[in-house]
Amino acid sequence: MNNSKPQKSHSKRSLQTPPQAISKAPPCSSKPLIKYPENSQKSPLCHPFEPIIFSDSKILILGSFPSVASRQESFYYAHKQNRFWKILEGLFDSPLYNQPKECKIAFLKSHHIALFDITQECYIQNSSDSTLKILKPNPIHSLIQNTQIQVIFTNGQKASKLYCQFFYHQDSPHFIPLPHIPLPSSSPANAKCTLPLLLREWGKILPYLTT
Repeated sequence: MNNSKPQKSHSKRSLQTPPQAISKAPPCSSKPLIKYPENSQKSPLCHPFEPIIFSDSKILILGSFPSVASRQESFYYAHKQNRFWKILEGLFDSPLYNQPKECKIAFLKSHHIALFDITQECYIQNSSDSTLKILKPNPIHSLIQNTQIQVIFTNGQKASKLYCQFFYHQDSPHFIPLPHIPLPSSSPANAKCTLPLLLREWGKILPYLTT
């Protein structure tokens, strides 16, 4: 994978909608594409909320699919033990973890960070990535058009594998010609990674936000 900083020849593209607008993801199909796996959710789930992305976003951070807590709260990384917001709080020395979602969105916009998940439609048992069976990926390749996004980061092993499956290879219909950098999961299930270790690894996002 390419971990090098992209050249500044990357062209900036204009957005037709106002920069504060949050793009909408297309609706899920009503018909399952495959048979659901054993012991998983027996009805397909659709991604329940919109991406957070702006015309001046410089990086995109992708998860796999929202947890039960995030689906209930209709917002990213809502599980109280997920360390995503604590990581950003530590990297930018800015109170964030206990802030309402409106403040978190404003923070992401001011720091040129976009958020979304790879999966648009799937079967899953509770919040377990190990049971996730993807039916359809989100249209990441079209979502990032007309933005300044230079690099894709993935949050955790499952998101990284799904990204490589759908978006990394040039012969894929969803191919994204941008560098991809995997990051360790912020999930509480990734207990072996302490917060200091996560801060060190997630610091890889910072150089792309200062250009």
